[in-house]
Amino acid sequence: MQQISQQLFRELLPFKKNPSEQQVLSYVQEKLPEISNITTLQAFTHASFAHEINDELVNYERLEFLGDSVLQLVVTEKIFLENPQAPEGEMSRLRSHLVNEQALADLARKAGLGRMILLGRGELQSEGFEKNSILANVFEAYLGALYLTQGESKTRDFILDCYQDMTDFTLASLPDSDPKSRLQELCHQVLGATPIYKVNQTNEQEFHIKCFAKDKLLGELTTGPSKKEGMKKLAQMILDKEFTHATN
Repeated sequence: MQQISQQLFRELLPFKKNPSEQQVLSYVQEKLPEISNITTLQAFTHASFAHEINDELVNYERLEFLGDSVLQLVVTEKIFLENPQAPEGEMSRLRSHLVNEQALADLARKAGLGRMILLGRGELQSEGFEKNSILANVFEAYLGALYLTQGESKTRDFILDCYQDMTDFTLASLPDSDPKSRLQELCHQVLGATPIYKVNQTNEQEFHIKCFAKDKLLGELTTGPSKKEGMKKLAQMILDKEFTHATN
């Protein structure tokens, strides 16, 4: 099915100046009956669409905030029950793996949410409905809308159904990863950025390594003689020092 924004720009907006939420909902509902109320419509309204079409339209950011909390609770409870002997740190690491941007974007794709997103022309041209960041945000916003309109039980069932066949909630599903991989995962989750390593060779046996994310210095050390092992050591040091709360 064609992405709904494309149909809106072609069929509705040429005839409706500054359409209200109700007018947009009435049009969308004809194409997508599952979007049956204003709250669910807001879960799919990107800021670019609201800014371009009618500034009074509500975008998905508030619902995303609510949906994130609902998702964290459901996933945390499931991990806790499925891993009765697991230490706190390992459960936190598994949760981070299950709710990172890539995982949520994949769940949004599985649920077919991309075609429902209302995007402005610029985001539509750049195929924003395929961007991991937008898909992950919309998935959380949709959970927020489900929670408000259908209640906790149905939202929980939807979340667990989405994860079905993609992963289980035991520690066995955790991918093997070194400290650099774990740091990258946490940086994406907490800071929305990829860690960057800058390496200077101070002499034949030593390297001075710094790690940045969003221009913030996360840590540095001097080590040798292996640059690769030095970056791993620095990543572990940052995990232990800077991300203790994020992994607990």
